[in-house]
This record gives sequence, structure tokens and C-alpha cells, in this order.
Amino acid sequence: MKLKPVFVNIEGIDGSGKSTLAAALFDAAHHAGYATTLLEKRKLQGLSPYKEHHLSSIKNILWDYSDDDPIESLGDHHWYHLICSWFHAISEEIRNCEAQIVLSDGYYYKYLARFALKDGADLEYLRAAYWPILQPDLNIFLHIDPAVGYQRKNTLRRSESGALNGYVEQDVRTSFIDYQNRVSEILEREMIRSADVLKVDGGGDIDSIVSDVWQRIRDRLGEVSGSPNFAPSLV
Repeated sequence: MKLKPVFVNIEGIDGSGKSTLAAALFDAAHHAGYATTLLEKRKLQGLSPYKEHHLSSIKNILWDYSDDDPIESLGDHHWYHLICSWFHAISEEIRNCEAQIVLSDGYYYKYLARFALKDGADLEYLRAAYWPILQPDLNIFLHIDPAVGYQRKNTLRRSESGALNGYVEQDVRTSFIDYQNRVSEILEREMIRSADVLKVDGGGDIDSIVSDVWQRIRDRLGEVSGSPNFAPSLV
């Protein structure tokens, strides 16, 4: 019987180091002999030609826009449900994945949190749009001070400083810190509602973080498979 993959999501605010940790965990899993897939929203790989064509169109609309584009003119509901459709498609890919471990560089939680901060937002409505999406076996929450995240960012999109939510402070840095603090609170709460969460100090030493998180994933492999000796793939 085919065992389902262990689905691990790496989450955090903008600038928290999600991509760096995801890549390091992928290397650790690969070197340990586990068949592992890394999902990155800006990279589509291993899909059928139809799926790649279909999802690349959505990806370009969602993330490859210019900051000068009047995206607000299409309304929040349009964008929210388009984002939902993306993650529902990704969820189906994870369900059918042949790998032993699936690592995701972020999932839907950040977007739910962002839209929850909009004026008049209905949290139950926002949550319902993601039912019955696949939930991670483990969420890794990289927790950092938003001021650190700001320092790490080379460029900043309007969505990251809350400009699309009406967050306009004295300067971009202040807006970013205030907005990301609010996103972080909702982000953590929503992850805890849906799955096991390992909260990690994102400002710590990366090697130590990788070691601790990888051990937690190894433990989870045993729990999900029903055996503490769930073996690496021989392929």
C-alpha cells in the first residue's frame, strides 16, 4: 500500500527566511535518501503539459504583475478566490504526489491573514473558501521581528507593507513592521487551528534551525507511516 507523503509547510512573514530553510531541508532530506518534492509558488515543475500551461497563466496573473497595475480595480473577492484556486490545485498535486516528503515554501495561510486584515473582512467566509483543502502534517513557523524581515528585503512590494490594505504610515518601514506584526498574529493562529505547528526563532543560526526541524520531520515520518523505521527510498 502506498503511504501518503509527509506534507511539511514552511511559513512566516515576508523576509522570515522561508525559501532559505525550505531549500536547506530539501537538501537534508535528499542526502538522507528520502524522495522529496519542494513546492515553490514561482516555479512549476514536474507537472503535465496541461497543468503547467494552466497554472502558469494563474501564476503570472497572481505574482508577476507590475506595482503600477491597478489590481485594486478588480476587487478583493476576485483576487482572493483566484489565490484560493491556486492553492486548491497545489493541494491536489500534493495528494497525488509519489514522494515521501513534500516541502512547501509557504501555503495559503499568509493570504488568508492578509485578507482578514481588510476592512469588513469576514473570517469565516475566508476560511470556508479553503475547505476542504489538504492540511499540512506539520507547519514550521519561522517567527522573526518584522524589523529584521525589513532589513532582509532588497525590494518591497505594495502587498508586503500593507498598502493594498490601506496601511499607510509615516514611512514604508513603519508600515511594513506594523502590517507584518498583524499578519504574523493571524498567521500563527490559523496554522494552529489546522495542523501541528513547530515555532522556530527565524533569527537563529540556520544550521541549528535545519537540524532541529529535520529531526522533527524525521519523527513525523514515523508517525504518519505508522512505523518509526519508515525507510528512505531506494530509488
